[in-house]
Amino acid sequence: LSGYTSAAMDALVARVDHLPDGTARTAAVNRMDALAWRDAVALPLLFEPQLLVAQSRYSGFGPSPGPDGPAWDIADWAIPSGT
Repeated sequence: LSGYTSAAMDALVARVDHLPDGTARTAAVNRMDALAWRDAVALPLLFEPQLLVAQSRYSGFGPSPGPDGPAWDIADWAIPSGT
């Protein structure tokens, strides 16, 4: 990871390279994973407002919670019968 520094992670990486496959190696890799998640930083750098318009007869239509665009949940859209 660019710019990531961690003495604990460096030590685990150096150690895991010399461990045979098995329980000890799996435990070291699991510690590396936990450390990476603990050290992770999420910083939203951009927010794009969305404007979505649909007729009121449609159901299941709504804004995307992520970057997938307005059709992210198209399988849930519906037009009730009789409209």
